[in-house]
Amino acid sequence: ISSKEMPVINLTSYFVTQTEMEYNLMISDPNASGRVNMISLYQGSTFIKRLDETTTKVDELISNTAYTIKVNYVYDFNDGLGSREINYTYNFTTLKQEPIFELNSSNATKHTLEVAYDINDIDGALSLVKLELFLDEELIKTYHNLTDTLFEELLSNNEYKVVATFNKNINTGDETHTRVIYMSTQSLEKPSVEITLDASKTTIDYSYLINDPDKISKLQSIDLYYQGNKLDITSTDNQYSNLYTNSEYELVITLLNDYQDGRSAKEEEYRKTDLPFFSVCRKGCGHHPHGLEEPTPLADFIENNSKA
Repeated sequence: ISSKEMPVINLTSYFVTQTEMEYNLMISDPNASGRVNMISLYQGSTFIKRLDETTTKVDELISNTAYTIKVNYVYDFNDGLGSREINYTYNFTTLKQEPIFELNSSNATKHTLEVAYDINDIDGALSLVKLELFLDEELIKTYHNLTDTLFEELLSNNEYKVVATFNKNINTGDETHTRVIYMSTQSLEKPSVEITLDASKTTIDYSYLINDPDKISKLQSIDLYYQGNKLDITSTDNQYSNLYTNSEYELVITLLNDYQDGRSAKEEEYRKTDLPFFSVCRKGCGHHPHGLEEPTPLADFIENNSKA
């Protein structure tokens, strides 16, 4: 029985990219009984090329591909049994190509936002985790599919935040990444009123047409003013009567316009309570509605809800 030690072969990779691999080949042969006969590279069962024993780098590889390095080592203990061989194999996989993922705004209307993806992912390294829509840091909607890119039933004239979260694995383990964009819905069109007047000596007949393509207005009041003061009279069949002759009057038609579709986040919170509230939405303002054209409804609300 020979007391000589068997040679031991070990190969480890320390640097792998999409097209290269560097390795260490370590051979322990205390008896100096053998030699490396061949080092070869395979892709599956297909022979690719022979590697030089003095070379520790393999290049010109294909990304995301499994390879095998085979080492054939021949040794002889001079024990009359002839030469023997060791066939050692080492498997490795190159990295996937680094993907490119961009999140872009595609289309915006008054109540919808559509996003678009710009993806270059040759080796399938990306997987979407979720696509989220936020308004004032409040989560509005979540999608988990790349085919869902349209957000509907949104508030007009608001800025939303879109966050795409996805996993990336280029054969080095999962990494979580996010992309963020901000998109704004379009503003609603401001309603207008066309007024037609027909005056006699003591009467004023009127008609009006509300142009409201987005149907956001509500008729608040029709008032007649004389010398800057609102008169405490009402019209009958669109006519004010018993007026002063040869005098100038002003007809004021007030609309309440809801530019937030009646669904602002704060308003919804107040609706869940017993607290009185009065909501005023102004186009292009978003908060702090300074300088209301008609402050009377707000003043009435404050007066009616103030403690004596």
